[in-house]
Amino acid sequence: LCQSKCKEGHLDYQMDGFISETGGPYLRSPWGDGYFIGAKGNEGVDFPGADLKYVNVEHSKCASECRNTESCVGYVTNAPSSTGCWLKSKMDRFTDNENRDSYFNTKVEYYQLAAPYGFRFNQGGGLSVPVRGCVDSDYEYSVLFEARLEDVKGWKSLMRTDWWKEKGLFVHDGRVTMFPSAAGLSCEEDLKEDLFYKFGLTRKKSGKVKLYLNGLKCSQAFPQYVNGYTISMDDLNFFHDEDRKYQSSGYVRQIQVWSKPLSDEEMAKESGCHPGIEYVGACKST
Repeated sequence: LCQSKCKEGHLDYQMDGFISETGGPYLRSPWGDGYFIGAKGNEGVDFPGADLKYVNVEHSKCASECRNTESCVGYVTNAPSSTGCWLKSKMDRFTDNENRDSYFNTKVEYYQLAAPYGFRFNQGGGLSVPVRGCVDSDYEYSVLFEARLEDVKGWKSLMRTDWWKEKGLFVHDGRVTMFPSAAGLSCEEDLKEDLFYKFGLTRKKSGKVKLYLNGLKCSQAFPQYVNGYTISMDDLNFFHDEDRKYQSSGYVRQIQVWSKPLSDEEMAKESGCHPGIEYVGACKST
């Protein structure tokens, strides 16, 4: 099912479309289409509320007005006109509006941690990719994805494959956990709603499974369930569950899959550094 040959067993979906930057199969959205939100600007999109102020300047000057205004995370322009923009202290929920264009301030921490760009998936939606022909085996692989959930209470699905049935990677009351809990894989950090995190998982041929959060290894075990979480080549699913109470909603900025288990150092490098995370030799706390 590959649209083009994968490069070095690596899939890289940067969520400006369904195509992998490194070749391979297209992402699928079999449970609902969702939306793509641009990383810098969006025509016909409004982020209502949270106005700092309205400035009556030419649109070309709105960006500098935002950068020079404390707490400005972006702005929305009065699209039918060539002047006027609303500076925002928060850009959290968007609506379609042909009379508005929106832009993020990419220089602030909010942009890295919370700006809602990428692919928007609604509850009951999600994404799926057939990795056959790109991932060599079902028992050695790595997955890394950057996502933000709107609800982290209860059990919320992050990643699963159909043959795992109800089992898989979840957020459970704010903590990244493999279900069932008896698998012995759970991270201690408490996640917050509406913030982006980088979720990582690796599996070695030996059966060792590791979980990572923002590049930091947070749990490891040799789980026995579903053959130690070997994956299906036909359906690696993200954020979807058949049971509505386990379904997620939010945004995803990037999904990557490798046909090998990344080392701790490789996962840290691929994840980059996030504030609050310290990884010796790679990430430093800020």
